[in-house]
Amino acid sequence: MKLLNDFVAGLKFGEPQRFGRLTITPIISETDLSLPFLTLEEALAKDILEITEVGEEGSVPDLLVKNTGGTDVILIEGEILEGAKQNRMVNATTIVPAEGEIILPVTCVERGRWSYRSRKFASGGHVAYPKMRKASHEAVRESVRRDETRRSDQGHVWRDIGAKMDRMKIRSETEAATDMEDQVMRCVASTYKESVFDKIRHVDKQVGYLAYIGGGFAGGDIFGSPEICSKQVDKLTRGYLMDMEDRAIAFPVVSDSDLLEGLRNSEFTEHVSVGKGVEMRFHNGKIQGACSVVDGLVSHVTVFPVE
Repeated sequence: MKLLNDFVAGLKFGEPQRFGRLTITPIISETDLSLPFLTLEEALAKDILEITEVGEEGSVPDLLVKNTGGTDVILIEGEILEGAKQNRMVNATTIVPAEGEIILPVTCVERGRWSYRSRKFASGGHVAYPKMRKASHEAVRESVRRDETRRSDQGHVWRDIGAKMDRMKIRSETEAATDMEDQVMRCVASTYKESVFDKIRHVDKQVGYLAYIGGGFAGGDIFGSPEICSKQVDKLTRGYLMDMEDRAIAFPVVSDSDLLEGLRNSEFTEHVSVGKGVEMRFHNGKIQGACSVVDGLVSHVTVFPVE
């Protein structure tokens, strides 16, 4: 895919940043990139984005998203939405078009609640931990291949959250992933002398990162502009900390160079996006992921290891 090859050709690695068992390699763009999108938080603050259940009774794998503003809004794969009848996770990066309405495929990340806490969803403040994002990504890939839907494996996600809470001795009345994130962040703050956000921070011209936990490749995200990336780094970092603190899991060893080379040489399949643009999916021996393309521009690339 020439578009992605040209995009990747303009990228280089920054100096690694380390916090505990987590290492972040920033990805820097050598070209001037920009995207005309608002993030979830920006759109909610402007009161132009409304995310609700699809009806009064609701539907676990679907949400209704309305964008009443004049700017497209980017929702990234793994982003947590909090409220309504139960918290959800975004199944695939989606560009909600200006003055548009879509049905968004999601996965429940709060098994023990099915009752209204609010009528609308808010940002959960973090992105799901990489092991769960990877498992969801693999299930969605098969769903896309099978019938062009974007369904995750709901049972697997619930079991994974429950098992992780048991291992980490975390309790939540509704088995909510947001409760786990809150407790992990408090534990990290009390354990380490320095703040994670002082050690892991956005740098000039950074459009993405590759993340390693205990030396293994946990995942990566690359955005089509430094501005969008800067607004997502803290949310993504919170997700990685949940796997950093879970010493029962491990990730495969993949080098930085192998990852970028894999992006250049992967075969892509093209699919119509739920929102605006197209979605390119790839899978080879070492990496897998997806690339959202809108108006001829790369908006977001997700990368996960193959195990």
